[in-house]
Amino acid sequence: MFPLLTIDLKKVEQNTRVVVDACSQQGIEVIGVTKGCLGNPDIARAMLKGGVAGFADSRVRNLQKLRTLNAPRLMLLRQPMVEERSKVVEIADISFVTEYAAALNLSEASLALGRTHRVILMVETGDLREGVPLTELEKAVGKIIKLKGLKLEGLATNIACFEETSSASESLELLAAVVQGIREKFALDLKVVSGGNSSAWKAVESAKIPPEINQLRIGEAILLGQETVTFEPLPGACQNAFLLSAEVLEIAEKTLNKNLKGLSRKQAVVALGKQDIGGGQLKLLLKGAEILRLSSDHLVMDLSRVSKDLEVGEKVTFVPDYFALLGAMTSPYVYKNFLD
Repeated sequence: MFPLLTIDLKKVEQNTRVVVDACSQQGIEVIGVTKGCLGNPDIARAMLKGGVAGFADSRVRNLQKLRTLNAPRLMLLRQPMVEERSKVVEIADISFVTEYAAALNLSEASLALGRTHRVILMVETGDLREGVPLTELEKAVGKIIKLKGLKLEGLATNIACFEETSSASESLELLAAVVQGIREKFALDLKVVSGGNSSAWKAVESAKIPPEINQLRIGEAILLGQETVTFEPLPGACQNAFLLSAEVLEIAEKTLNKNLKGLSRKQAVVALGKQDIGGGQLKLLLKGAEILRLSSDHLVMDLSRVSKDLEVGEKVTFVPDYFALLGAMTSPYVYKNFLD
């Protein structure tokens, strides 16, 4: 059954261990981010074997799947929507928040359920996505710690999620610089200082993570074995834990321009499209082949430089990037095969 996404769980576990070992040497715990694989329990279990300290996801429904694993910690990355607040308190251990209104919603839900919910306040350090501006941080902390039913667990930031030109080191230094002041001013423990995502890998490698940072939230580096700015492979990690295969539907010589006689190209049409991988990118494993274009249901590739004879019905294999993986995991048209 094709298209087929083959998932090697041993390689996911290996990648997790590579990341966890490197981070633990600097006193940093790793939270496995599962949004790229829809909170799949099998993949999450491989991350657990590799040593993650818990899981983080943007979707409550994904966290609900992970609750069955008895994970040490479940964190909701995206600030919860109003309609989610009660379910978030029931399912997640910790929520990331920016807006006071969201914290207030969680407070009300926690009180209604007779619980105390932990929150981590996002701080804007240059990524330009979510986060309280540094100039408003003290005010935000002061308001949140007054809410009943909530406990401020720590501070966090994003790096290179939205604004890819932002420096990981600079962002982390900005976060580290405000932590001690907040602790002293409000007499807070702030157990968690969460410094970002897979974009921080270079800072981990070069030991440039400030000592105040004690947590990273890692998804792509574990799933695809690469960091997320230059996409360089992590030493010792696998870049082929996920492979996407699809069937060749047509092979033909195609005229490139109707007005230019004799100018043609050998190409193949593959049963794979944007409905299967969203807006992601693919790397072809067929030597010499080149992806020309992708429509909703077809992928066209150039076979002019391919030495082997490809036939209709044959399968070609690709390595997906993060967004192609997300699309393939989400698409109901892509079959999944797990290798233990």
